[in-house]
Amino acid sequence: MKKPISLWIILIAFILFTLGQLISSFTSVSTLVGISIKDSENLNLIAYLSILWSLIQTFALPTLYVITLFVIFMNKEIASMMLKILWSISMVPIAIAIVVGMQNTLDNTSGSNQAENSGEVLGILFLVGLLVYLTYSLFFSLKIKHYFKSLKDKQSTACIDKN
Repeated sequence: MKKPISLWIILIAFILFTLGQLISSFTSVSTLVGISIKDSENLNLIAYLSILWSLIQTFALPTLYVITLFVIFMNKEIASMMLKILWSISMVPIAIAIVVGMQNTLDNTSGSNQAENSGEVLGILFLVGLLVYLTYSLFFSLKIKHYFKSLKDKQSTACIDKN
């Protein structure tokens, strides 16, 4: 069975989220490492732990994302569960960024006119709607469920054939 178009869209969005997280993590890690090199005498345990956490976040989560994408494209049985878990994990910081962006947009009175502020609000609402739709289709779409079920069935028959 071919991958449904909604699954392709989710995978492309997942790749973009992974790239975004890598880019943002590298900048924060480089800043923290630069601070620790310049002012290593005045840093305490919490500062070093935050640097360590940033390094883990920079390398561990994108590595898990890449492994998940590899498993999905290799048509493995565990792909559905991995994608759903890591999609949920990646939605948390995105949801926080959307809420903060919406609050900043609504509090922004320095915009040049009302149309710019309304456009920002509509853009954020469109992004929220798109992410909710993609999440809903990942968890509840019949086509995606049938696709992953066909993978399980194909692998179970392959195991029976080997024995």
